[in-house]
Amino acid sequence: MLQKKHLLVILFFAIFLAGSLFLDSCETDKAVDSNENPPETNNYIGDQECKSCHSNEYESWKTSDHFMAMLPAEDSTVFGDFDDVIFQADSITSRFYTKNTKYYVNTRGASGKNEDFEVKYIFGHYPLQQYMVESDKGRIQVLRQSWDMIEKKWFHQYPGQFISEHDWLDWTNGAQTWNTMCADCHSTDLQKNYIYKDDSFHTEWSSINVSCESCHGPGERHAYHYTSSNSSDYDESHYMFHNSDTTNIAQVEMCAPCHSRRVNLGGDYALTGNLFDNFIPEILRTEYYHPDGQVEDENYVYGSFVQSKMFHNYVKCTSCHDPHSMKLKLEGNMLCQQCHDVSYNDPSHHFHEMNTASSECISCHMPAKVYMGNDLRHDHSFRIPRPDQSVKYGTPNTCNDCHSEKSNKWAADAIDRWYGKERSYHFSDDLIEGSLMNENSYQYLIALLQKDSIPDIAKATAIHYLSLIDPVNALPYFLSNLKNNSPLLRVHSLKALNGIPFSYWLTYAEPLLSDSIRAVRISAYELFINVPEERLGKSLLSDIKRSKFEYETYLDHQLDFPLGKAGKGLYKQKLGFYDESKKYYEAAINQDSLQTGIRTNLSLVYNALGENEKAKEVLLNEIALNPNDINALYNLALLYYELGETASSKKYFESCVNNDPQNARIYYNYGLLLQQEGAMLRALEVFNKGLAISPLDNDLNYIIAIYHLNNNNAKEAKKYLETLVKNNPNNQQYLQMLRSISQVN
Repeated sequence: MLQKKHLLVILFFAIFLAGSLFLDSCETDKAVDSNENPPETNNYIGDQECKSCHSNEYESWKTSDHFMAMLPAEDSTVFGDFDDVIFQADSITSRFYTKNTKYYVNTRGASGKNEDFEVKYIFGHYPLQQYMVESDKGRIQVLRQSWDMIEKKWFHQYPGQFISEHDWLDWTNGAQTWNTMCADCHSTDLQKNYIYKDDSFHTEWSSINVSCESCHGPGERHAYHYTSSNSSDYDESHYMFHNSDTTNIAQVEMCAPCHSRRVNLGGDYALTGNLFDNFIPEILRTEYYHPDGQVEDENYVYGSFVQSKMFHNYVKCTSCHDPHSMKLKLEGNMLCQQCHDVSYNDPSHHFHEMNTASSECISCHMPAKVYMGNDLRHDHSFRIPRPDQSVKYGTPNTCNDCHSEKSNKWAADAIDRWYGKERSYHFSDDLIEGSLMNENSYQYLIALLQKDSIPDIAKATAIHYLSLIDPVNALPYFLSNLKNNSPLLRVHSLKALNGIPFSYWLTYAEPLLSDSIRAVRISAYELFINVPEERLGKSLLSDIKRSKFEYETYLDHQLDFPLGKAGKGLYKQKLGFYDESKKYYEAAINQDSLQTGIRTNLSLVYNALGENEKAKEVLLNEIALNPNDINALYNLALLYYELGETASSKKYFESCVNNDPQNARIYYNYGLLLQQEGAMLRALEVFNKGLAISPLDNDLNYIIAIYHLNNNNAKEAKKYLETLVKNNPNNQQYLQMLRSISQVN
């Protein structure tokens, strides 16, 4: 009988914008009653309390993007033209006007017809300002129409796109829901408070914008210490986070919760101050970065900066940016000359005319890209241009960003003339080859992991690629990195072990269930979900219980996202709670009907519940949305086989294998079907393709061993049986089969 084995890997993304603030020292200009006891809590007290001691920092902050991150819509905060202005774009007509000192927009709503909406909040101010309206069940929605602060005009962030009111991307739907997509990086002490059972938000904040305590943590005890005459008993651990002495690592991790693309674990950063207790930053995968690590999608600085030589030479955000105004400390190349020799600011280095844009350091070392319609952002990886890589791999380079009429080869030749033909090693020399995931990728990725002084984010990316192309041979590298000091490497090493029999990693991974970092504990629990309880020692039960609670908290924090609901459905599916799993998957599809992948998992749940017609329907819908979805094609092939429609089953199996899938189970089940039809040689060929992908797969090793035994080739069968025994040392059937062969030979 064909066997089913498919799990959709769900990734959660939150994309936000905010930044860093710092406090130096307080002046004790007032005191409270000396008999007052230190506060037992450490609550948020608001920027006005900070202002009383930090007036200079406060006034500087009021000029910043952080101050303007979100504010009520008032005359002093609204910069768009609401003077009865008509704006037409993408089949939508909008009118901006005021009434009784309030701001309104008449535009297409969720009904598909134009409606009037009161603007309640502004969102940012430069280079664009967005506007938000209140919706049902506590939602706040971000309008599609934005104000261009540079050209002083209205525009759409998705120009030229007609977006249906039913689309997830429409401003009335989830992709533009402030509570889900933006809130925790635009306000201070944001509590999302999403209630899944009635799909509602009860979102709260301490300060509406990115205030002092967003970066320094709650200030109640800090204020008490500096204003109380009875502060001698003050515990130093109650000082606020981050001052001018903060290290580059601590400072960057303080900014990263908002200045990164990351998974939010649902923790409270203000309570721990440790990035990986509350978030898992995205790595340099080609979904979001170019193969060499240059930024492609919106990634918000962190992932670029931590791969840079600057960061690894102790440069931090405030080396260049004022911590309160966020403005650059110096203009032009003077900023770089804080550290770099003046000789770099010379035509003998940059080969461009002095005092032009082309001669600025950032023009070559910080390529820029426009996001959100008009927001030009610079890549913070500070890399040396490599047009030679552009010639070989098609990656971008800053030379051709300016000289777009020239070829990559022209730029590479110019670099050779100026600096010689030898290029200094950069991790991208290996990472690009690894990202290709072909027959040569493995050696490059292993070489990268074996080198010293490679950024953790690049090594974590290498581990990710290895887990996709050759996890068995890379297993020693996964296991060794479970002990790495980097939480990011421990997390991705745990993720890389998915799909490898637990007997190979169980004893290595067990200690990570009690790791000091929450992201690691959560990743460890995800790996242990389906390990039989009898294989776990009693001493692990408390660790399992703790990490399970943290994992479920993380899942619940994501439930307002479609993929969050799907993630909870996947978890319930793994546990065998199919009725619950079905509800989460159906809710995810209802929230975003165009999201692909979820229906494939739902079909498995329907099948487990005996609802095969529903299973077939959702798979056909999935394939209609994405005709090359291998998982959907595979599950449909399995379903047709189960329903006795072998011709249809074979058709969809062929569609799968023609797309060269990396799921060994596809080859196993298709081989069984071919075997049952009598196509033995073709079946063996298919089995071996599957085994090349997953050399430790028990079923493939067993079926190939049986094939060779049936053909009187005990010598060939022996090596497959040896693998089975190694994987399953207590399996008496495998042991007996191997002994029988050994006795004969």
